[in-house]
Amino acid sequence: MWQEAARRGSNEASLYALLGWASWKHDSDRPHALFHYQRAAELRPDDYRVHLTIDQIHEELGTAPAKRLNLLLALPEIVRSSGRLPQRLVQLYTATGRWVEAARILSSHQFRPWEGERTMRGIYTDFCVARGESLMDDRRWKDAQDAFERALEYPIN
Repeated sequence: MWQEAARRGSNEASLYALLGWASWKHDSDRPHALFHYQRAAELRPDDYRVHLTIDQIHEELGTAPAKRLNLLLALPEIVRSSGRLPQRLVQLYTATGRWVEAARILSSHQFRPWEGERTMRGIYTDFCVARGESLMDDRRWKDAQDAFERALEYPIN
């Protein structure tokens, strides 16, 4: 039924999101899922959930962090700052060594710890450890130690 609606040229973003979900979760067909979610994003470009899912699929497909980051940075600020996209941006900034940008989001964005949510703590710790390792590579021992010690703190947000 969903495929028939798509063949008939439906312009309902939710239809393509459902087709994408079925391709991704039911059929394990990530390229096809990505195709459908990208169509949903074209029809509803301000829906951060669609863009988050597109990034999740790209991650599973092994798309390079730099490319994923560029895709998210192409979105309007209002979309990038919604939902869990700031978390993804911190992860991608960290993975690409863009410490200043990651730190700016970590220090300025109000992350919401929903029931049982622990994701942000891990992202913060990963950032501090990766930053410390980078500083060690640069032989900046004191700064590296400070970064590692920050990983032991719980970020106030």
